[in-house]
Amino acid sequence: MNIVLLNWKDGENDPFSYINSELKLRFEDHGCIVDIVSTEGELAQNIFLLDYQKGIDAVIAHQGIGSNTRLASNGKLIWDELKICLICLHSDHPSQAPQNHLADSKYVFHTYCIEDFAIYSNSTSDRINPAIFHPPPSFYKSRQKNNTQIGDYFVFPKNLDSIENTYLLWKKALPDIFYKTLRDASAAIIENYIKGDPINHNTVIRDSVSIRNIELIKNVSYNMNEAKIWHYIYQQTDKIYRNAASELVLMELADIPLHINGRGWERFMPNASKLHKFSTFNTASGGDYQFHSKYGIIDVVPHKDFLHDRTLRALAHRGGFLSNSGIFYSTVFKNLFFSGIKGNLRAKAESVISDPLMHFDQCQIFYKAIESSLPFDGFIDFIKTCSLKNV
Repeated sequence: MNIVLLNWKDGENDPFSYINSELKLRFEDHGCIVDIVSTEGELAQNIFLLDYQKGIDAVIAHQGIGSNTRLASNGKLIWDELKICLICLHSDHPSQAPQNHLADSKYVFHTYCIEDFAIYSNSTSDRINPAIFHPPPSFYKSRQKNNTQIGDYFVFPKNLDSIENTYLLWKKALPDIFYKTLRDASAAIIENYIKGDPINHNTVIRDSVSIRNIELIKNVSYNMNEAKIWHYIYQQTDKIYRNAASELVLMELADIPLHINGRGWERFMPNASKLHKFSTFNTASGGDYQFHSKYGIIDVVPHKDFLHDRTLRALAHRGGFLSNSGIFYSTVFKNLFFSGIKGNLRAKAESVISDPLMHFDQCQIFYKAIESSLPFDGFIDFIKTCSLKNV
C-alpha cells in the first residue's frame, strides 16, 4: 500500500513529527510505501501531485488535522476529488478542536480510540460514514533490549494545567452560574476518580449538571442552545481528569524519587519533596531518555478507557511503566495499573522499587499481549477495508 501520513508541527512538544517517524517505520516493516506530508502550505496541491506521481491508497490524519482540506477552484474536499480514503485517528474528545471532526464524505472515516468518544461524535454529527470505535495498535517500532537502566527513580512525563489555575480562568471569564456548573462537574469527576472510577466518566458529568442550571446558563449566554452548552461543558472539563490525577501523583509519591518532566508545575515547586526533580523538554523526539530509568515511567491517561501512547512508547523502548488506565488489561496485569484510591499508586510504586527486574519482566509480557491483541497487520487490514469501500 502507498500510505500518506499528514504531519502538523505546531502541537505542544511537536508530538506528531515523532509519531509519524515511528509509524512510517512500522508501515515499512509491513511492506508499505510511506510519505509524510506537512499540513502547512499547499496541502491539496501536494496531495494531488503525490497521487499523480505514485498513487495513494490511503491518507492518515492524526486528530483529523488537515481533514477538511478543499480545492480552491471548486470547494470540494481533496479526498472527494481524488477518490482517496482518508482515515482520521482521533484520541481527543470531539468537543476539542471541533473543526477537525467535521469533514464528511464517503471517502472520510473518523475513528476514535475511546468508545464513548465515538458515541458522542455520532450523537452530534450526522455523517455519511458514522464515527468508528477503533483502538489502534502501537505505532512505535520495538527497540533492542536495554540492559543499562539508569537512575533509581520514576519518571513522570506530564504537562500540567493546574486545577487551581483552571478554576481561576473560569471564574474570570464566565457568568457565575456557568462557573458553578463547571466546578460541580469537576468536583464530581475528581470524587469519582479517588473512589476508583466506579462510574462512567460521561455519566458523572451528566449527573452532576442539573437541568435548571442549563436553563439558567441559556438565559445568560448569548447564541448558546442546550447542545452548545453541553458541548462547552465537555470541552472545559475534558482535562480535569488527567490534571487532577497528575496532581495526586505528587501527593501519593511524596517520599519516593520522582523526576517530573513538563511545563505547568511552578505552583508545586516551592513546597515540593526533596526527592522530586522538575525539568522541561522541548520536543517529543528528544524524550527517549525518559524511558531508561530503573523504575520506569508514571503515566496518567486522558480517559480511563485509554492506553496512552506514552506507555506504548515506553514498552517499545523496553522500559517499564505504571499507568492509571482502566482498560480491560488492567484486571489481568494488576501490578502495572493504579487507581485514584488513596495508597494504591504508592503500593504499586513500592512493589516496583522492591523488585524492578520483576516489574520490567511483567511489562514485557504485557507488551507481547498488546502486540498480539492489537497487531499492526490488523490495522493495515482495517485501512484496506476502508480504502476498498468506495472502489
